[in-house]
Amino acid sequence: MAAYVLLLAVTCLFPPAVAVIASRRVGSAAPVLLGAACFTVTQLCIRIPLLQHVLPLSARYVVFQSTHPVAYMILLALSAGIAEECGRYLFLRLGRQRRPVQGVAFGIGHGGIEAALLVGVSAASLLFRPAFLHSIAPEMFLASAAERLSAMAAHVGLSLIVLRSQRKDSGWLLPLAVVMHALLDLSAALLLRLGAGFWAAEGAVAGFAACILLLSVYLWKPNAKEATI
Repeated sequence: MAAYVLLLAVTCLFPPAVAVIASRRVGSAAPVLLGAACFTVTQLCIRIPLLQHVLPLSARYVVFQSTHPVAYMILLALSAGIAEECGRYLFLRLGRQRRPVQGVAFGIGHGGIEAALLVGVSAASLLFRPAFLHSIAPEMFLASAAERLSAMAAHVGLSLIVLRSQRKDSGWLLPLAVVMHALLDLSAALLLRLGAGFWAAEGAVAGFAACILLLSVYLWKPNAKEATI
């Protein structure tokens, strides 16, 4: 039960708490709300409906999905990277976000709403299904909590990378963010397919998230004072 409570805390309590802290640091809730809107629009309103309701209408797509599972996983990972990172670029630009602290807040909003909607809501619903709740191994809750923390860290790092890509000499960082996002998603999927186990998959996600975060810090290092929150 403790593992389940931890998952609830990570997906339902931690995101709004850090969002409030980030908003106070920035002096505005705008970056956090922009990040949340970015995920909602790019994933919930565009990418996921296309994948679940539009593309399956094509017989070729259905055949490709079933006969080329690895290629399909690569397609899914790339589509996630393109949708979210291009959306991140547009929302940051349209929202006139310039400072690293705003990029951090944006990433918190993006990763926080993802954690709450994709995992938190389902986790909370288990409170009304106690029999099913007790049938799930605690390790699954722990792995899900670890995955959400890693994803939120990655979203902060990716937001900083994409924000930095808006500089005239750094346009190459946007495609790099797309590739890194795709590799983050693909690593876990491939490891699970190869039978490596969910802890190996979560370890890969955590490793990629750490690399993304470290790269983002390095890219903004000359402006470390400005990036402090």
